[in-house]
Amino acid sequence: MEPGFKQALKEVRRQAIRKPGAEDATESYLRFYDELGLEWIAERRGLKPENVRQILALQKEKQRIIEWLESRLKGIDAKEQEFEPGARRIKFNGQYYVWEKSDGTSEPVSLGALLTDGIWDVEYVLDSETVPRSVRKKYFIEKAKRLLRRELDRQIAIDKQQSDMTNPRFKGGYNGLIKDREGMSQQGHLAERMVYSFLRKLSLDGQLPFEIETSNVYEDIELSSDFLIRVKLRRRGVAVEGSEDDKMIGIQFTIASRRARKLKKLQEAKIRALQSGSRIEDIVLVKVPLKRLADIFAAWSENKPPGGPDALWDAATKKKILKGLLKGMFTGEEIDGMCEQVTPQNPFK
Repeated sequence: MEPGFKQALKEVRRQAIRKPGAEDATESYLRFYDELGLEWIAERRGLKPENVRQILALQKEKQRIIEWLESRLKGIDAKEQEFEPGARRIKFNGQYYVWEKSDGTSEPVSLGALLTDGIWDVEYVLDSETVPRSVRKKYFIEKAKRLLRRELDRQIAIDKQQSDMTNPRFKGGYNGLIKDREGMSQQGHLAERMVYSFLRKLSLDGQLPFEIETSNVYEDIELSSDFLIRVKLRRRGVAVEGSEDDKMIGIQFTIASRRARKLKKLQEAKIRALQSGSRIEDIVLVKVPLKRLADIFAAWSENKPPGGPDALWDAATKKKILKGLLKGMFTGEEIDGMCEQVTPQNPFK
């Protein structure tokens, strides 16, 4: 998030006061939002009151998501789980998570797929008697995070499009990016989501020294980071076991060949990241010429098997992405070890 906007929201939350006698926290406790926040945020962000109202309405929606999460966690031990239409029932057989289909057949599902398939609009209901409590808790938290990120992106877009503080060269891109991200109308955004899905599952299913995160729209547009990797860098020459540093790296992913132009934009983005106090410490360009993305997505969409469309990539493609991404961050031997955790699964082979 852009640090100035993040601080504004943090201050609003700090000063928010629940209205006396209110029964519904979502609708009523944000007295500061309703009565005082308009002028306060408008002045600090260079916005009009109507823009602030839109931002604060989304803040209330985020509060509803938090309340939804709290209710799910409160009832996590109930034998009867609330069923969502279209969701797939999952049981754990002691070794595998299994999707029990309506036709009587079953299909194994990895932990990574359970926690990430929501980005492809595939939802699950986890059996409370067989699926570990910790996994059910993680599932609800991951879903809430996805929903909260969506609302945060919309808040940032309003702020950056309307604020007098935004560089004019970036203003036009915010709304378009959100629509492209949600609708995957461009091949580049489909590729980014597939790469993110692949890496996120790999980091969840394997013991890998990195964590993958989505970038928000500010980080994407102004800091040229399609997604983020938190790398656990071992301190060379330090003998203390477990001694390591974390580094947040922005990844600019491209399937095109305009490398020189991209590198110039990245250098400018690095300067902006440093000047703004962003959490991103470095930005790297990763070029992987992916092919047949639309065909793979169409093939997956017919039945939407667990794991997302990237599960249909062959092993060579998966290893190419992993090597291109981690080159320079780890030794060749370390990267080869990570590549051993990918498996082939390509219907076009």
